[in-house]
Amino acid sequence: MTDLPPLTPVATAIPARTSVPLLVASTLCWIWAVLLFLVAIALGIPFISMGMYQALILPIIFLMLSAFYVVAGVGIRRRKKWGAIVGIAVAALYAALAALGLLVGLAAPEAQRGTTTTQTLLTGLLGLGVNAAIIVLGLVRWRELE
Repeated sequence: MTDLPPLTPVATAIPARTSVPLLVASTLCWIWAVLLFLVAIALGIPFISMGMYQALILPIIFLMLSAFYVVAGVGIRRRKKWGAIVGIAVAALYAALAALGLLVGLAAPEAQRGTTTTQTLLTGLLGLGVNAAIIVLGLVRWRELE
């Protein structure tokens, strides 16, 4: 054989795994981003076809919220604090808007045409529940973030 010195073992850094609660928060951000994108498309196409260009502000707001949820989902999946900050902030904003919409919808049921109280309650609670879960999961696992 040859007179080569023995090889020293190289320490390989194994990246820390993202915990399940952070993966759930990231997945919820992505799911909510897709839903908001679809809502923006569903609202935007009729507004454009009817020539109501000034009403496009609502689909644009939904598109911006969708983009923020995507950024939060990527950041949380990569275990970054900025991702959790964006996720918590956008989830808190959307949860506040969902709560406001729920209160207004339940307080004035005559203003809703074609929507029952049960539908209003379910959609409002879904928005509150998903966003509350994102906030809680981000805060509970804050120490794991870099």
